[in-house]
Amino acid sequence: MVRALQSAGAIVSGKAPELIGMALVGDGSRYANEAQVPAVYYGPAYETAHSDHERVSIAQLVHCAKVYALAAARYCGTVE
Repeated sequence: MVRALQSAGAIVSGKAPELIGMALVGDGSRYANEAQVPAVYYGPAYETAHSDHERVSIAQLVHCAKVYALAAARYCGTVE
């Protein structure tokens, strides 16, 4: 899945997404820590996350939707 996201991100934006590790709260951390199911996050900018002014631009949502769709297709082997 990580490779599929990297590839899809590179195709959609012209460069591969940066791999970073960060402590954050979300369902993925529960899957990974409590159920021992590997998880990965990919999403829009997080600068305003959990603030009084939390927001995401439409452009970022569209970008992520394209990456998710292409990554899923690549992961399932329906697109090379």
